[in-house]
Amino acid sequence: MSVAKTVIFRSGDREERLIGPNEEAFTNAFLRLLHPRDLDVCFVMGHKEVDLADEATGGYLRFRDSLQGYNAKVHEIVLTRDHVPDACQVVVVGGPRWDLTAEEFADLDKAFQKGKGVLLLLDPMDPGQGGAFLEFAQKHGVALGQNVVVDKASRMVGGDILMPLVSRYLVTHPVTKTMKQATFFPLVRTVQPSADVVPGLDVTPLAMTGEGSWGETDLAALENGNAAFDMKTDVAGPLPVAVAIEK
Repeated sequence: MSVAKTVIFRSGDREERLIGPNEEAFTNAFLRLLHPRDLDVCFVMGHKEVDLADEATGGYLRFRDSLQGYNAKVHEIVLTRDHVPDACQVVVVGGPRWDLTAEEFADLDKAFQKGKGVLLLLDPMDPGQGGAFLEFAQKHGVALGQNVVVDKASRMVGGDILMPLVSRYLVTHPVTKTMKQATFFPLVRTVQPSADVVPGLDVTPLAMTGEGSWGETDLAALENGNAAFDMKTDVAGPLPVAVAIEK
Protein backbone atom coordinates (compact mmCIF):
# COMPACT_ATOMS: atom_id res chain seq x y z
CA MET A 1 0.00 0.00 0.00
CA SER A 2 1.46 3.36 -1.03
CA VAL A 3 1.47 6.25 1.44
CA ALA A 4 0.93 9.82 0.25
CA LYS A 5 3.93 12.04 0.99
CA THR A 6 3.34 15.26 2.92
CA VAL A 7 5.56 18.34 2.56
CA ILE A 8 5.38 21.12 5.16
CA PHE A 9 6.42 24.73 4.48
CA ARG A 10 6.80 27.17 7.38
CA SER A 11 7.35 30.91 7.33
CA GLY A 12 7.08 32.67 10.69
CA ASP A 13 3.89 31.43 12.33
CA ARG A 14 2.32 30.33 9.03
CA GLU A 15 2.35 26.81 7.66
CA GLU A 16 1.39 25.08 4.42
CA ARG A 17 0.87 21.31 4.11
CA LEU A 18 0.93 19.58 0.74
CA ILE A 19 -0.22 15.98 0.40
CA GLY A 20 1.16 14.25 -2.70
CA PRO A 21 2.63 17.56 -3.97
CA ASN A 22 3.30 18.47 -7.59
CA GLU A 23 4.95 21.47 -9.23
CA GLU A 24 1.77 23.56 -9.32
CA ALA A 25 1.00 22.80 -5.66
CA PHE A 26 4.54 23.87 -4.67
CA THR A 27 4.13 27.17 -6.50
CA ASN A 28 0.75 27.89 -4.96
CA ALA A 29 2.06 27.10 -1.47
CA PHE A 30 4.91 29.60 -1.88
CA LEU A 31 2.47 32.24 -3.14
CA ARG A 32 0.18 31.73 -0.14
CA LEU A 33 3.14 32.13 2.23
CA LEU A 34 4.37 35.25 0.44
CA HIS A 35 0.89 36.79 0.25
CA PRO A 36 -0.96 35.42 3.29
CA ARG A 37 -4.72 35.73 3.53
CA ASP A 38 -6.79 34.44 6.41
CA LEU A 39 -9.87 32.40 5.60
CA ASP A 40 -12.55 31.65 8.19
CA VAL A 41 -14.65 28.56 7.38
CA CYS A 42 -17.74 28.02 9.55
CA PHE A 43 -19.42 24.61 9.81
CA VAL A 44 -23.10 24.63 10.73
CA MET A 45 -24.05 22.28 13.58
CA GLY A 46 -27.34 21.20 15.13
CA HIS A 47 -28.83 18.98 12.38
CA LYS A 48 -26.70 15.87 12.96
CA GLU A 49 -24.10 17.01 10.46
CA VAL A 50 -20.88 15.02 10.01
CA ASP A 51 -18.50 15.34 12.97
CA LEU A 52 -15.39 17.43 12.26
CA ALA A 53 -13.38 15.28 14.69
CA ASP A 54 -14.48 11.96 13.18
CA GLU A 55 -11.50 10.16 11.64
CA ALA A 56 -13.53 7.18 10.41
CA THR A 57 -14.51 6.73 6.76
CA GLY A 58 -17.07 9.43 6.01
CA GLY A 59 -15.83 11.68 8.80
CA TYR A 60 -14.56 15.21 8.27
CA LEU A 61 -11.33 15.13 10.30
CA ARG A 62 -9.11 14.97 7.22
CA PHE A 63 -11.21 17.68 5.54
CA ARG A 64 -10.77 19.90 8.59
CA ASP A 65 -7.02 19.22 8.77
CA SER A 66 -6.63 19.98 5.05
CA LEU A 67 -8.38 23.31 5.47
CA GLN A 68 -6.18 24.20 8.41
CA GLY A 69 -3.15 23.20 6.33
CA TYR A 70 -4.16 26.01 3.98
CA ASN A 71 -4.18 28.44 6.93
CA ALA A 72 -7.97 28.38 7.14
CA LYS A 73 -9.53 28.91 10.56
CA VAL A 74 -12.27 26.36 11.18
CA HIS A 75 -15.23 27.20 13.43
CA GLU A 76 -18.46 25.49 14.44
CA ILE A 77 -21.60 27.63 14.53
CA VAL A 78 -25.25 27.14 15.48
CA LEU A 79 -27.42 29.28 13.23
CA THR A 80 -30.24 29.74 15.75
CA ARG A 81 -27.70 31.19 18.19
CA ASP A 82 -24.90 32.67 16.07
CA HIS A 83 -26.60 33.26 12.69
CA VAL A 84 -23.65 33.70 10.26
CA PRO A 85 -20.95 35.80 11.93
CA ASP A 86 -19.38 38.52 9.81
CA ALA A 87 -16.00 36.81 10.15
CA CYS A 88 -17.22 33.71 8.29
CA GLN A 89 -16.19 33.85 4.66
CA VAL A 90 -17.41 30.34 3.86
CA VAL A 91 -20.37 28.56 5.48
CA VAL A 92 -20.54 24.75 5.24
CA VAL A 93 -23.59 22.58 5.85
CA GLY A 94 -22.10 19.10 5.74
CA GLY A 95 -24.34 16.04 5.60
CA PRO A 96 -27.35 17.19 7.67
CA ARG A 97 -29.82 14.47 8.63
CA TRP A 98 -32.83 16.74 9.03
CA ASP A 99 -34.12 20.04 7.65
CA LEU A 100 -33.09 23.52 8.67
CA THR A 101 -35.76 25.97 9.78
CA ALA A 102 -36.96 28.83 7.58
CA GLU A 103 -34.97 31.24 9.73
CA GLU A 104 -31.79 29.18 9.30
CA PHE A 105 -32.24 29.04 5.53
CA ALA A 106 -32.74 32.83 5.61
CA ASP A 107 -29.37 33.15 7.33
CA LEU A 108 -27.69 31.10 4.59
CA ASP A 109 -29.42 33.09 1.86
CA LYS A 110 -28.39 36.38 3.48
CA ALA A 111 -24.78 35.17 3.65
CA PHE A 112 -24.87 34.25 -0.06
CA GLN A 113 -26.38 37.62 -1.01
CA LYS A 114 -23.54 39.32 0.91
CA GLY A 115 -20.97 37.50 -1.22
CA LYS A 116 -19.98 34.77 1.22
CA GLY A 117 -19.35 31.25 0.00
CA VAL A 118 -22.00 28.68 0.95
CA LEU A 119 -21.10 24.99 0.57
CA LEU A 120 -23.97 22.51 0.84
CA LEU A 121 -23.04 18.81 1.03
CA LEU A 122 -26.37 17.01 0.85
CA ASP A 123 -26.57 13.23 1.00
CA PRO A 124 -29.57 11.28 -0.31
CA MET A 125 -32.37 11.32 2.24
CA ASP A 126 -35.22 8.97 3.07
CA PRO A 127 -38.48 9.61 1.18
CA GLY A 128 -40.39 12.46 2.79
CA GLN A 129 -37.26 13.98 4.35
CA GLY A 130 -35.33 17.05 3.27
CA GLY A 131 -38.23 18.86 1.60
CA ALA A 132 -36.98 22.26 2.78
CA PHE A 133 -33.61 21.60 1.13
CA LEU A 134 -35.39 20.84 -2.14
CA GLU A 135 -37.20 24.18 -1.94
CA PHE A 136 -34.07 26.11 -0.98
CA ALA A 137 -32.13 24.57 -3.85
CA GLN A 138 -34.97 25.27 -6.31
CA LYS A 139 -34.97 28.90 -5.20
CA HIS A 140 -31.34 29.08 -6.32
CA GLY A 141 -31.79 27.30 -9.64
CA VAL A 142 -30.79 23.79 -8.54
CA ALA A 143 -32.73 20.54 -8.73
CA LEU A 144 -31.82 18.04 -6.00
CA GLY A 145 -32.61 14.52 -7.13
CA GLN A 146 -34.74 12.40 -4.83
CA ASN A 147 -32.64 9.43 -5.83
CA VAL A 148 -29.38 7.57 -5.32
CA VAL A 149 -26.88 7.29 -8.17
CA VAL A 150 -26.10 3.69 -9.16
CA ASP A 151 -23.05 2.80 -11.26
CA LYS A 152 -22.44 -0.90 -11.82
CA ALA A 153 -19.28 -0.07 -13.80
CA SER A 154 -17.66 0.99 -10.52
CA ARG A 155 -17.21 -2.68 -9.65
CA MET A 156 -14.78 -3.01 -12.55
CA VAL A 157 -12.39 -0.53 -10.91
CA GLY A 158 -12.69 -1.71 -7.33
CA GLY A 159 -15.71 0.29 -6.23
CA ASP A 160 -19.30 -0.41 -5.31
CA ILE A 161 -22.47 0.15 -7.33
CA LEU A 162 -23.47 2.88 -4.84
CA MET A 163 -20.08 4.54 -5.25
CA PRO A 164 -20.21 6.02 -8.77
CA LEU A 165 -16.97 6.92 -10.49
CA VAL A 166 -16.70 10.57 -11.51
CA SER A 167 -14.05 11.23 -14.15
CA ARG A 168 -15.54 14.21 -16.00
CA TYR A 169 -14.91 17.58 -14.38
CA LEU A 170 -15.46 21.05 -15.81
CA VAL A 171 -11.84 22.13 -16.32
CA THR A 172 -12.79 25.72 -17.15
CA HIS A 173 -14.25 26.41 -13.69
CA PRO A 174 -11.98 27.51 -10.78
CA VAL A 175 -13.45 24.86 -8.45
CA THR A 176 -12.64 21.89 -10.66
CA LYS A 177 -9.91 23.09 -13.02
CA THR A 178 -7.23 21.08 -11.20
CA MET A 179 -9.33 17.90 -10.90
CA LYS A 180 -7.54 15.46 -13.18
CA GLN A 181 -8.04 12.11 -11.46
CA ALA A 182 -11.19 10.01 -11.33
CA THR A 183 -12.92 10.06 -7.95
CA PHE A 184 -15.40 7.77 -6.20
CA PHE A 185 -18.47 9.47 -4.72
CA PRO A 186 -20.04 7.10 -2.14
CA LEU A 187 -23.83 7.31 -1.77
CA VAL A 188 -24.58 10.41 -3.82
CA ARG A 189 -27.69 11.98 -5.38
CA THR A 190 -28.06 13.96 -8.60
CA VAL A 191 -27.48 17.70 -8.27
CA GLN A 192 -28.18 19.62 -11.45
CA PRO A 193 -29.40 22.96 -12.82
CA SER A 194 -33.15 23.33 -12.52
CA ALA A 195 -35.31 23.53 -15.61
CA ASP A 196 -36.62 26.82 -14.20
CA VAL A 197 -33.81 29.35 -14.63
CA VAL A 198 -33.45 31.90 -11.83
CA PRO A 199 -32.63 35.37 -13.22
CA GLY A 200 -29.28 36.68 -12.05
CA LEU A 201 -27.85 33.28 -11.12
CA ASP A 202 -25.49 31.10 -13.16
CA VAL A 203 -25.72 27.40 -12.26
CA THR A 204 -22.90 25.30 -13.68
CA PRO A 205 -22.51 21.49 -13.48
CA LEU A 206 -19.02 20.67 -12.18
CA ALA A 207 -18.77 16.87 -12.03
CA MET A 208 -20.45 14.11 -14.05
CA THR A 209 -20.87 10.38 -13.53
CA GLY A 210 -20.30 7.84 -16.30
CA GLU A 211 -22.46 6.71 -19.20
CA GLY A 212 -23.68 3.54 -17.48
CA SER A 213 -24.87 5.23 -14.28
CA TRP A 214 -28.43 6.16 -13.41
CA GLY A 215 -30.44 7.91 -10.70
CA GLU A 216 -32.42 5.20 -8.89
CA THR A 217 -35.73 6.50 -7.50
CA ASP A 218 -37.01 3.24 -5.96
CA LEU A 219 -35.04 3.58 -2.74
CA ALA A 220 -36.96 0.80 -0.99
CA ALA A 221 -35.97 -1.72 -3.68
CA LEU A 222 -32.41 -0.43 -3.61
CA GLU A 223 -32.24 -0.98 0.15
CA ASN A 224 -33.24 -4.59 -0.43
CA GLY A 225 -30.38 -5.03 -2.89
CA ASN A 226 -32.42 -4.67 -6.09
CA ALA A 227 -30.88 -2.22 -8.55
CA ALA A 228 -32.31 -2.19 -12.07
CA PHE A 229 -32.73 0.75 -14.42
CA ASP A 230 -36.35 1.69 -15.12
CA MET A 231 -36.63 4.10 -18.04
CA LYS A 232 -40.04 5.29 -16.80
CA THR A 233 -38.92 6.48 -13.36
CA ASP A 234 -35.11 6.57 -13.29
CA VAL A 235 -32.72 9.07 -14.88
CA ALA A 236 -29.99 7.79 -17.21
CA GLY A 237 -26.40 9.00 -16.95
CA PRO A 238 -24.11 10.79 -17.34
CA LEU A 239 -25.43 12.68 -14.31
CA PRO A 240 -24.18 15.82 -12.53
CA VAL A 241 -23.49 15.39 -8.81
CA ALA A 242 -22.14 18.88 -8.06
CA VAL A 243 -22.92 22.39 -9.26
CA ALA A 244 -21.64 25.89 -8.67
CA ILE A 245 -24.05 28.81 -8.20
CA GLU A 246 -22.75 32.30 -8.91
CA LYS A 247 -24.38 35.71 -8.95
